[in-house]
Amino acid sequence: MEAEQSGMSVGAQHAAPVGQNVDVAIMHIPRQKLAAAIVRKYRPEDRDAVRRICYDTGLMGHPIDPYFGCFELFADYWMNYYTDYEPESAFVAELGGRVIGYLVGCKDTSVQREMQGKAIMPQIRRKLFRFGYKVDRRFFAFMWRYVRTMWRREFVDEPINEYPAHLHMNLAEGYRSGGIGSKLLAAYLEYLRANGVKGLHLGTTSYNKLAVPFYKKWGFRLVSESPFTMYDGIVPEKITLLFFTREV
Repeated sequence: MEAEQSGMSVGAQHAAPVGQNVDVAIMHIPRQKLAAAIVRKYRPEDRDAVRRICYDTGLMGHPIDPYFGCFELFADYWMNYYTDYEPESAFVAELGGRVIGYLVGCKDTSVQREMQGKAIMPQIRRKLFRFGYKVDRRFFAFMWRYVRTMWRREFVDEPINEYPAHLHMNLAEGYRSGGIGSKLLAAYLEYLRANGVKGLHLGTTSYNKLAVPFYKKWGFRLVSESPFTMYDGIVPEKITLLFFTREV
């Protein structure tokens, strides 16, 4: 599953494609005010905020709710490892006392995979099968897309042998393109160096128009590119799955 409060009752098949029919005004903070944002280590009291940002940016920077419909399940899958098992590798950006973005990661992806499989996914399955998550047809439509993508073998292996660390970074809408991502990434790279990590990788898609040039600017090299149809009909273009690497 690569993709709250499910207050929306619309089914996934009725949601507008990303980028269309957006009728909510987005507040954009002036760049000079964004310069005042600070980056610090994650603290337990940040958990709710980073989970909310994860969900609100879960579709390649856009809200995932119209296509998934369950905040708790999505946030548990994507964030529980980083906030509960390796919080020392997480950073947040704060402006005016509010968490406006995060970078979470791990020093060794093989450790994260093991914990995801042995601890986190069993917990999620138990809660799901006991009706602990409020899911609707959006979730089942999303999972059909996920299974179809697996059947098409579009999920490719991550380059973890020489580049064991990875990251996930998201900024709330309105707080992007102001240098905050660079502050987060710089802090994470310094942390990895201090912990003796030699290589870092990340995955994104060609649809993420801000992230791709950002990571290239930071010295990440594109090492794989493959078709990715999971979001066909949701985003208004064909997209590819991209993996980048760099030495720390």
